[in-house]
Amino acid sequence: MESQAGFDVLWLNGAFGVGKSTVAELLRRRLRDAIVVDPESIGHYLRLTVPPDAQTQDFQDMPPWRTITRVVIESIATTYGRPVIVPMTLVAPVYFDEIIGRLRTGGVDVRHVTLRAPRETILERLAGRADTTDWSFHQVDRCIEGLDDERFAPWIDTGGRSPRDVDDVVLRSHARN
Repeated sequence: MESQAGFDVLWLNGAFGVGKSTVAELLRRRLRDAIVVDPESIGHYLRLTVPPDAQTQDFQDMPPWRTITRVVIESIATTYGRPVIVPMTLVAPVYFDEIIGRLRTGGVDVRHVTLRAPRETILERLAGRADTTDWSFHQVDRCIEGLDDERFAPWIDTGGRSPRDVDDVVLRSHARN
């Protein structure tokens, strides 16, 4: 099932505003057959579908989001045999195990990396984005602290680095040479 990139799935984790989507797009361009799967789309779909009384503040807390995310990623990786890049913040260890752990035990080669930056850098990046919500700002400290857990290693510092430099580090450390 492994793609020419040397992995089935590359999960880019990190706080909101750290650069996951930017790096994912650069990787997609460099790995021409790569597919970017953004599980936030699944969350937005569930917001439209799940009854209001079953909604949670964070769609990751809805069990269907975790199940659908895992199934979609696995299906795309196994159906198309192309590298799948997932730019998604995942801080709860139990959700990490439920999604990434189950993908791995199911035979999907998932490479995981956490992008990090100083808090001030993340806040500046969020302030510069047109689509940033107050909710994103309120998650920064929770994400920075939660992603220090060894489960979320390895870490790549994005502070003071260009997106292209981060993209290079990710490829060197996770793609087939």
